[in-house]
Amino acid sequence: MKSENELLLKLDIERNILYSSISSKEREINEMEYLVLQRIPSEFANFEFLFKKELEIHNKMKMENNFTFTKNDAITSELKELIKLYKEISLVDLEKTKEGYLKVSFFKNTKNLKLPDGAYIIVEIKEGNFQIISYFPQIKISSFEEELHISHNFTLFLTKIAIEFLKFLKN
Repeated sequence: MKSENELLLKLDIERNILYSSISSKEREINEMEYLVLQRIPSEFANFEFLFKKELEIHNKMKMENNFTFTKNDAITSELKELIKLYKEISLVDLEKTKEGYLKVSFFKNTKNLKLPDGAYIIVEIKEGNFQIISYFPQIKISSFEEELHISHNFTLFLTKIAIEFLKFLKN
């Protein structure tokens, strides 16, 4: 009888362990069911909302980039036309020589001036410094060159050179 009581007690303990295990598994199943039926759909809706917002932002950025690109093309075309017009009006042309120097031509292709090829100055620009390589016609530019080395105002230098070329051509 004692052995039967021990066996019953042992079986009772095993049964309680099984019930406890079943209860634990039921809780896990209920939690999973809650996650699957309640939380995941709401999180999915949140992700869907975020995706739609990201897609909206992407499309807006794409549209703005296309607008900017189109606007930049228009500005570039306008600037090219303005440069062309400026060159025609000012009778100044810029080009790069084979040696890599900057050639500034004044009064190029003008029929009413004495110079068949116009006047020009070739300048080397290296590390922010200007070096006069050559110029035609031969005029006195040493004072302008010194001023250029001091002020680094290339536009003023070109203006003064153009004026000197005009004075030379009038004589």
